[in-house]
Amino acid sequence: MCPPGKRFSSCGTACPSTCDNYNNVSIGCTLQCVEGCFCRGGMVEHEGGCVMPQECPNHRCQQRVDPGPCRGSFPKYYYNSYTKKCENFTYGGCAGNDNRFETLEECQEECPEAECPGDKVFTRCGSACPRTCDNRDELTFCTLQCVEGCQCPPGTVALGDRCVAEEECPSFSHCLEPITTGPCRASIPAFGYNVTTGRCERFIYGGCEGNNNNFCTRDECKNVCDPCRYANCDRDEDCLVDQSTGEIYCSPSCTRGNPCRPSERCVLEPVQCLIPPCPVIRSCVDDFCSRVRCAGPPSDCQRVVPADPDRGICCPSCSE
Repeated sequence: MCPPGKRFSSCGTACPSTCDNYNNVSIGCTLQCVEGCFCRGGMVEHEGGCVMPQECPNHRCQQRVDPGPCRGSFPKYYYNSYTKKCENFTYGGCAGNDNRFETLEECQEECPEAECPGDKVFTRCGSACPRTCDNRDELTFCTLQCVEGCQCPPGTVALGDRCVAEEECPSFSHCLEPITTGPCRASIPAFGYNVTTGRCERFIYGGCEGNNNNFCTRDECKNVCDPCRYANCDRDEDCLVDQSTGEIYCSPSCTRGNPCRPSERCVLEPVQCLIPPCPVIRSCVDDFCSRVRCAGPPSDCQRVVPADPDRGICCPSCSE
């Protein structure tokens, strides 16, 4: 097991790059395979971890801004290692250090700025438990520590790579709305949750009206519309969904390695509703299974009763 930032290689270099040697192009190294954990491409080793070269403590980008002792007034640029950005300063004209550039472009080329996805911003002291649409209602205990990285600005929560106000967080009820193109005639690729198939499907959005069952990516749709995300099933239970109502149920699952074929479903005592199938899929009964009405909701769902109460029975199933 390799530590974070490193990956295993059966033929790594005998002379890995470090903060101390990455600039030394004349270093000699034997041509041999070394097995172990190595930093990913473009990164160098430092104190047991991996960093970008510009993050090494002796790199010019990590030096503090130094205008020097002279009193001239020359506009220059330096890399602010705290904000992770190139900023302007006034150079006095003598001495100083290497963290000084003539142009913004030169600074950005030497010291790449931190890039955050979507609406997120870089912070040196963010929360160890950033709030998201998934956990915004949870009371969580979080360590009081600074975490460096990309997080959403105050007043917003994360929805994938986007940052939104809490009231803009989608809920599963949005997924039960029909997929709607809308009356406009634009051609915008989008994804919506199909309650019948239980899948996020691609459709073309016209660009106006429609409804909330409209997501930019398949992953965003799945993150919101996977109903089992909202279930608190035990580890030995299956999460099952009534496709007609969207209600979620936890049902005892078969032991690992059950002999069922892909077209069959393993059912254990106590008897349980197969959700789905109703009403889209129904159980096909044979000599070993009998079909009875469910005692509880949903009332129109059929359940399969195993003939042998001591073991699971494989009952064939089919589409309606």
